[in-house]
Amino acid sequence: MRHTKEIAIRARDADATGTVARSAIALYFEECRDEWLGVVGGDPDVALAYLIRRLDFAFLRDVDPGVGTVRVTIELDGLGTTSIRLRETLRAGRDDEVAATNRSVLVHVNEDATAGVPLPDDVRARLGGLAPDSTARGPTAPPPPAGP
Repeated sequence: MRHTKEIAIRARDADATGTVARSAIALYFEECRDEWLGVVGGDPDVALAYLIRRLDFAFLRDVDPGVGTVRVTIELDGLGTTSIRLRETLRAGRDDEVAATNRSVLVHVNEDATAGVPLPDDVRARLGGLAPDSTARGPTAPPPPAGP
């Protein structure tokens, strides 16, 4: 499932170098991710039921605030029993070149946010009925070996 959001660059998003601050770029990813969770969960407040387990940003090029907007795309990368893995891309400028990427892992938590709980059936159904996959790796597990 893919979700895209156009986000206006605010004047306060620029840093001392005159480019969009990396912290602002992280917030753009968060804004799109929260909206995606609302779509998948059927309610904007559903984002409160998930905690970030992992973020892995790659800042590939500077973003000039003069471009006015950025476009963030979120794509499902996989499901675990309690987790959702996402691939996130931020594009900017006339060339629509990728300026940053992120891979995130979200964990569905209980009401007290003290423990992971299985993904709700309705969320799993909206994500195509995907079952927990056998390739889910914990946050400290090494990546699989490179293949041919």
